Amino acid sequence: MPSAATRPISDSVRRLGLGTVQFGQAYGVSNTAGQVPLAEVRAMLARAAGAGVAVLDTAANYGQAEGVLAQCDTSAFRIVSKTVSAKNGVATVTDRARQSVQSLGRVDVLLVHAAADLLGPCGDELWRALRTLKEGGAVGAIGISAYVADDPAALAHRFRPDVMVRGVLPVEETRTTTIGQHLVGGSLAQLKDGGHDGESVTSSTRSRTSHHHGSAAATRAARNASALPNCSL
Repeated sequence: MPSAATRPISDSVRRLGLGTVQFGQAYGVSNTAGQVPLAEVRAMLARAAGAGVAVLDTAANYGQAEGVLAQCDTSAFRIVSKTVSAKNGVATVTDRARQSVQSLGRVDVLLVHAAADLLGPCGDELWRALRTLKEGGAVGAIGISAYVADDPAALAHRFRPDVMVRGVLPVEETRTTTIGQHLVGGSLAQLKDGGHDGESVTSSTRSRTSHHHGSAAATRAARNASALPNCSL
């Protein structure tokens, strides 16, 4: 059997993203092992990188996850992070997003974590603020994380994001965020028919599913964002 270093990497593996919520907190109703220790996080990242996994899915709301990732080598991955709630104002969202960039070194894609923030009274203001972050080079691309009930096609039509991610509700400690069978022929087709030319991203399987800022950085983030896989698993 070929080694991990020489084994061909399939397109399906390249479409996978590794979720990081358990890197930052004891997440999951059946998680008896608690938060993943730093040494184990590093081992997971090394193995995922060796296997060809391309994306890390993190968020400001994932406890200490961003801080943990800051202590690891994430150079092999494109980093997707997400916003905090807009309930405390748009400035709070953008300030926290800049903190994510500072901590992680780069954010290739910044997603609005809750589509309801865009559908609320400050939705347009929030999106303008995120566009300003992108245009200023703080993040590589901006997008929306949406459930089917949020009507991703309508959101894409209204806001024209670079990236749309469709979330699946958590099942125990595993949550797969995927542009997948549920959208193929449905919302994805509507996005295409509507002329939306942004990326569709598959991200991410949670960490433990069975066991226990300079211009150069901005350029790299933009390049990484443009290379995100267009996925339908």
